[in-house]
Amino acid sequence: MATLSLSSRQTENIPSTARAVALLLSSSPSVQDAQPGVLHQLLEFSHRYTAQVLTDASVYAEHAGRGGKVEMNDVTLAVQARVGWEFGGRVPKEVRWQSLN
Repeated sequence: MATLSLSSRQTENIPSTARAVALLLSSSPSVQDAQPGVLHQLLEFSHRYTAQVLTDASVYAEHAGRGGKVEMNDVTLAVQARVGWEFGGRVPKEVRWQSLN
């Protein structure tokens, strides 16, 4: 397995998001080394998750009659709903009430 330590030359060649993910991985004491594809998998996951949450938030804003103008409450509700759906939990009552106001 390849180590995730980054030299200064390597950090210049990768996008800032990839650099941030690599630095998070390398700073974690539980990660000793990883295969090179791990960085790409984490970037793909974060991109897909963010796109899904923003799409859900846009649907909630549209349903609230704001014409697709996404607000923070929409994003919060989208994250909570996605976490609830993926992990079998529920959206907390406080988040639902807050989104109604």
